[in-house]
This record gives sequence, structure tokens and C-alpha cells, in this order.
Amino acid sequence: MIEVFRPEEFIEDIAKTELGRKLSEDGTFRKTLTLPELRKVSSILYLLEAKAGVLTQPNRLASLFDGPVAMALLQKSEWLVIGKASIQSKLGVSLLTLFQGEKIAGKKIEPPKPKPQSEDSSSEDGTGNTHSADDFTDQFNVGSEKFGNLEMYQYDFGNESVYITVIGNFFVITNSKETLDVSLALASTKNNSSLGNLKGFSHLRKSAKKKENKLLFFAGTNSLLSPLLKPSFGNSSMGLLLGWKERGLLEGEIYRIGGDQSYTSSNTITPNLSKILPKDLTFAFYSETLKPIEVWKTLTELEGDWQNLSKGLDQFAESAALNPKNYFQDSKGVALSFHGLDSKNGMIYPRFGISLSSAVKDDSILKSIFKVGAKTKQNFQNVEYATYALKQGGYYSPSFVKVGDWTFFGSDKKSVEETIATRNGNKPNQSDRFGSGLIEKQGSYPNHLTIHIPNLLSDLKTFYLYGASDSMEYSSKTIERDVQPILDKLKPFSHFSMSFGSGNPGEVWGKARVGVE
Repeated sequence: MIEVFRPEEFIEDIAKTELGRKLSEDGTFRKTLTLPELRKVSSILYLLEAKAGVLTQPNRLASLFDGPVAMALLQKSEWLVIGKASIQSKLGVSLLTLFQGEKIAGKKIEPPKPKPQSEDSSSEDGTGNTHSADDFTDQFNVGSEKFGNLEMYQYDFGNESVYITVIGNFFVITNSKETLDVSLALASTKNNSSLGNLKGFSHLRKSAKKKENKLLFFAGTNSLLSPLLKPSFGNSSMGLLLGWKERGLLEGEIYRIGGDQSYTSSNTITPNLSKILPKDLTFAFYSETLKPIEVWKTLTELEGDWQNLSKGLDQFAESAALNPKNYFQDSKGVALSFHGLDSKNGMIYPRFGISLSSAVKDDSILKSIFKVGAKTKQNFQNVEYATYALKQGGYYSPSFVKVGDWTFFGSDKKSVEETIATRNGNKPNQSDRFGSGLIEKQGSYPNHLTIHIPNLLSDLKTFYLYGASDSMEYSSKTIERDVQPILDKLKPFSHFSMSFGSGNPGEVWGKARVGVE
């Protein structure tokens, strides 16, 4: 879930940044909404515009809301948007009046023909009339029905329906009647299981009132991030409070929300594992203190949308005759790293690795992932490592190396050699991100999640180009025209990092920031 506390102020702050100026100058926001992945978003935006009879600009869209607006992705591809319409906004007043005071033609009623509109008509707040109330029903299949004592409107978008209702000045928009029912039930009672009543949220709510804090990112126990968060957060969810701080860059505080929270030691962690992990990994999750066996156990207990992953891990261990408890022993420290995408002969190959304590000497985990053939010894920068050939040939060259207190198991020789170069000091490592001051304090947390933005942008382009070969949506030309300009806007940023894992219940448990070199 993402909650923007003060939407209009949020948009104004973005407009003041270099990125915001670039986005507004060339219309990138509108271009972004035309991408196939965001057509549903743009369709709903168009629905609201068509309903109100106006076309709004992105910087005016925020004025629709008076106070926070929240957008949540739920299980089973369901989603929910809740926001309070501003009676100071012409767009807000128009929508409230139309939804609350106008009967909309049902699906079986033949809609009137649309009336022509003047191309140069406009309003005081920068919106232009682009639709009539009549032609609205030409664009979407529309119906209405009673939902309790409320009027609910249904709009059909291809295979999906969107439901909208208004409570007072609050809009509730979702693609699920069940979600709407649950939301309205929570809204009708004070003491309930809503997000705002969970343990730890009251402290976050106080911090959210500070002017510098702009938005909340919330990841629940069954969210897209569950496999990465559950080993350290347990049965608690994550709340990430973000705002613009130094040099206009995003910084944030991490909280545990709900669950069984206990005090976790704030003792300074001396970087060790981070010194063998390249700084420019596209993605990495690593912990100096988590036990691999505990990580494995939590991953086999996932529920909801991740239940199949848990079953897959159990089947993987069984087919590989791998006993996790015996294999991982009682060792501490683990890293999962994504080194990037390689493109070869019209295919793309993800490069990845697993880092464990050097107490884990057996390479069974590598043999379990790949069907390997003969093992050979290799040498790189005076460090010996082992590599396997695949039985049936192919791109990958599974390899492993012992470096200091750690053993790195990689999908390929290139990733292993990057790790060796990092350990030898010939390549920057993850601990180099935490140099001084506040950033140094961030480095003292035990658990870290990092994204190297330049490599991520490069991998995204590689992925799009690969997909273009079989896609009706994209070609190399459309990628250069529509996608590349968006990626270029993010080039000034170097990384996104989250560090967490120590502090008192209900208080700040970690830090996050977007950085530049």
C-alpha cells in the first residue's frame, strides 16, 4: 500500500526537484500512462475525467483530494483506492455532485449521442472540457446498484469491473465487491483490525505529521515483499515512512507494524559479509546475523500468494536429498544476490548467487539447482575456485569459491570472479555505501536490501528488448521512443537502500534512502 499524506504538497515538492522539472517539461507523466503495464491506471483516470467532463493535468489531479489518499494492492490481483475529495477543487466538487446527485444510465439503456465540444474551452484551474456527460456512457459499460444503504456504481473494463461508492466526501474505488464490503465494515467500527489499529502504527502516525514526511509505503505479511521481509520481520508488517531530506533525495524510517514485536539489540554490527558483495549488484539482500536455517524455515511457511514458493522449496529439498538443518548447521549470515541480465543468442539469462558462512563447505545446493557434469579448478586474481560444466551444455557455468569467512555459490564464473575482485579490494563493495554521518549509522543495522539503479535500468532495457521479439505491444523503436526517455530520467540516482533490524517495539527499526554518487 502507498499512502500520500498531502497530495497537492507532494506534487509541488516533486515539481521543485530536477527529476520533477524534467517530467513536467516533456510530458513524461502522460507518456508513462500509455505504457501497456499502466493502461488500467490510465483507464481509471480517464473514467474520472470523463465522468467530470474535464481533462485534468497531473499537477491539478492532486487538488482533487483534501487530505491523504491511499492505494493498496491486495491478494488475487485485487486493489483499492481511498481518498477524500476536496470541496475546494472544482474537479472534486464536480465528481461529488455527479456521483451523489445524478442517476447514471444502466447498461440496458441506449445512451444519447455525444454532443460536440469546443476545443478551446477551459476552466480557471487549468482544466479543459473534453467530454460531455452524455458521451461518458459510450466509453464504459455502466450500472448502479444498492450496496447496503449506499449507491455503488459499476464500470466494466474488458474482463474487469471497477466499483465506486462515496461515503460523505470519501471516494472508495476497487475492482472487488468483497474488498469493498470489508472496507466499509472497517469504516463503520472504531475498534477493528484495520491498519491504523495495529501495534506500532501510532508512533508512525505521529512521525507522519512532520512536514518532511510525505508518503507511507506499507508491506503486509502476505505482500510481494514477504519472502525478503519475513525472515527478519517475523509476523510483523513493514511501514516505510518517506520524505525529501538532504539535496531533495528520498530518505525514510522503517517501522514494524503489528505482530509479536520484541526488543532487538542495537549493538553496532561490524561489516563482514558486505565486503565480499559487489557494490554494483542489481539487487541484493544480505544479513550479517540471520541464520540460513531460520531463513529457510520462514520461507517454507509462507502463505497466500507465496504458498506455492513454500511448497516448491520443500519439493526442491526432497528431490535434492538435501537436509536443510544438517546442511546449513548453526551458521550465521546469508546473502541473496542478483548480478544482472546477460543477453546471448536471442535469450536472456539472470546471473545470481548465494553467500553462506564458510562453515558450509558442501556444494550440494549448487548441484541441486543445476544438472552439473565435470568439475574443474580455475584461478582468478590468485584465488582458486571450482566450476562445473552443465551436463547438457548451455550458458550457465555453476561455480563456487571460499573468500575469507564466506562461501559464494554463483550461477556462473563471471559472478564468482566479480566476488573475488571485490574481496581482493579491486572492486567497490556494499559496505562502501556507508561512508560517514547518517549513512554510516545506516550501515550499523544487521539486515540490508539494496538496488543499484544504473544496473537496474540497464537490465530493464535488456528485458524489454528481449520481450519485444515476441510482443505485439513493443518493438525496439517503441522502446527507444516510449521507455528509454523514462529510464533516462532516473540515471542521476545511484542506489536505493534499506537497512533494518534493531530497536524498541513501536519505534524506528531501520533507515532507507535514495542516493547519488
